[in-house]
Amino acid sequence: LDPDRREEGRRRGDPARWSPAWSVVIERLQDVRAGCVKLAPATDVSALELPDELPWSAEWISLRGELKEVALWTGELAEARSRVSVVLRDGTGSSWSADPRHQPALGARAETTPWILDPDPGLVRSGLLGAFAAERGLAPLAPELAYLGGDAPVFTPFASTYRVLGSVPLDPRRVKELLREHGIGPLVVKKRGHPDDAATLAARFRGKKGARGLLLVARLEEAHRAYLVERATEDAKPAEA
Repeated sequence: LDPDRREEGRRRGDPARWSPAWSVVIERLQDVRAGCVKLAPATDVSALELPDELPWSAEWISLRGELKEVALWTGELAEARSRVSVVLRDGTGSSWSADPRHQPALGARAETTPWILDPDPGLVRSGLLGAFAAERGLAPLAPELAYLGGDAPVFTPFASTYRVLGSVPLDPRRVKELLREHGIGPLVVKKRGHPDDAATLAARFRGKKGARGLLLVARLEEAHRAYLVERATEDAKPAEA
């Protein structure tokens, strides 16, 4: 089934207005041995009305870092109410799953961290970030923030791994000083929890000359913080500090 086919030119958030409506979808799924429902990537599966007696599992599927869809499997095709993050990239696929009823509560780590992981959007939307982080000894930089910090690099298809070169509070003077210290001019910004878009932040902080740098901007518990980072790969030895 493929409800909400955007017959009006845009997706609709109310399942009752889908075509077929969600009530019709549920009736049909209960009449068959197995089913699959294609859902929009922003769908909140936990908010859908799913009968207790209906076995289901959900897959959040991303392609090259962009979340494309959610697949809801039911009946004999389901895996006992599991949630699955599926990452497709460079001709290969990887999946990671956990039971959504058993997600650990993670405390935030200190604002300074030597390594940061930026998780795939499918992992974030699936609600599995806590279990994923706990299994790998990671913790969010702040409650409800998807950036994960760690004391050692973790290489996985489900996140980009960055070595932190330096970090400061998100004050223009402090940020520009940090960039000058590392010879950074042009700037790419990735951000979580800041109201301004990444291009605006990059224009605000970039230097006049120097190497191109990458800045992660994060909303911590009390204020925003900037992290100057470099992408790390498993086959590349990190430079000495």
